[in-house]
Amino acid sequence: MGRTFAEYVTERIGEAIFRSGLSIRQAGSASGINHMTLHRSLAGERVFNLDDVARIASALGLTPAELMNAEGFEPV
Repeated sequence: MGRTFAEYVTERIGEAIFRSGLSIRQAGSASGINHMTLHRSLAGERVFNLDDVARIASALGLTPAELMNAEGFEPV
């Protein structure tokens, strides 16, 4: 079964954090998002909102568009 766009973006955020070399705690601190909130979002227990995406992108030196790039996304 396919995944939702929110799941796709969550996966991209997780990959970007991994590539940055930051821990979830460090990425949370850099973005101003509580590390437990970030962990729950990455685990799929909570959906990232657009403000979260913008803050994480900024902390990682990316743009929100880079994290939400739909190239390769297959809708459910």
